[in-house]
Amino acid sequence: MAADPRMEAQKIAGLLQAGKLRPAFKAARTAMKRWPREAFFANLAGLALVHDGDSRQAVGYFRKAMELNPAFPEPAQNLIQALVSLDRV
Repeated sequence: MAADPRMEAQKIAGLLQAGKLRPAFKAARTAMKRWPREAFFANLAGLALVHDGDSRQAVGYFRKAMELNPAFPEPAQNLIQALVSLDRV
């Protein structure tokens, strides 16, 4: 595992782009444990779930990312999209 959280996030984003959704989700969850204050890992976990068709579970990860860093806009945008897909606007 990478020593720098940004490098780890790039690896996870690469898994997402390659369509390796389950490995991306597992890597994001592992990174969340290693770097519990980094919001982007919760956001990446949520993205992996959304792309795998599990928007309901993704909502919790996006909310966690927003808690960790309210100034990080991506989780809020992703949360809105997940809620729209669930008809929960």
